[in-house]
Amino acid sequence: MRLNTMLVIAILLLSIGSIGVSSAHPQESQNFKTQHTGVDFPVGYADLEAEGYSVRIVYPAMQDGEDQPMAGNGPFPYTVFFADEGENNDDYGIISGEIAERGTIVVITNDFDSDDTANVAQSFKLLESIVELMNQTNSTNNLIASSFGNVDLDHWGVSGHGSGAAVAYSVFPFWPESELSDDIQPPRSLFGLGIDFSGWATGDGWHNIKPSDWNIDPASPATGLFMTGTVDEIARGQDNLPVISATEQLGWHWMHVLG
Repeated sequence: MRLNTMLVIAILLLSIGSIGVSSAHPQESQNFKTQHTGVDFPVGYADLEAEGYSVRIVYPAMQDGEDQPMAGNGPFPYTVFFADEGENNDDYGIISGEIAERGTIVVITNDFDSDDTANVAQSFKLLESIVELMNQTNSTNNLIASSFGNVDLDHWGVSGHGSGAAVAYSVFPFWPESELSDDIQPPRSLFGLGIDFSGWATGDGWHNIKPSDWNIDPASPATGLFMTGTVDEIARGQDNLPVISATEQLGWHWMHVLG
């Protein structure tokens, strides 16, 4: 992934917002952090546990390196980034670093087997665990130094690569099903890199993979950015568009990147 592509993603995360509301969601907080226009932040990272799940948190820091204090310019929004099959949470240093340098925290999971990407209830449990971890991180300096009050809990999103991007897509519209939704804002940004729906049956969409008593209700602005396509055509957009286009409840932009 080229540098300019990464910066596009960072800009998306920092700028996405909405004045509209969905009936099942609280009104979005308009207390946005001012966009960072200065020099790049150093990049810190910490390996933590979210109820037994290993995650790596990559964040704007005072200095580069492991367990460095978080930069004091927050609070910083965050994205939960689900890793591709065969990848680990330490395999995304370049893209997570580029995003963190511009003022967004990235929480990276370990990989998802493509056969598990349609198990939305299981993926949702992981998402809830990570959101709770980020709330804990914001309430103490014991997990990451200087993180107290430095995480923007009202502005966050989901993202991923390959099968992990399919996981991000699968959990995006179901936040009202979580008990955490009474106190915590829903995810309002979504992006996927080389999304892989090979674990989904033909014709599957949100309506097929959800538990029968769950409602599909993505929070406004209910938009997604999907980047796919390589010079060797490993990630072909036409293979995945039928899933994305199956719903009328998400506005999306698809970029086919060559080279």
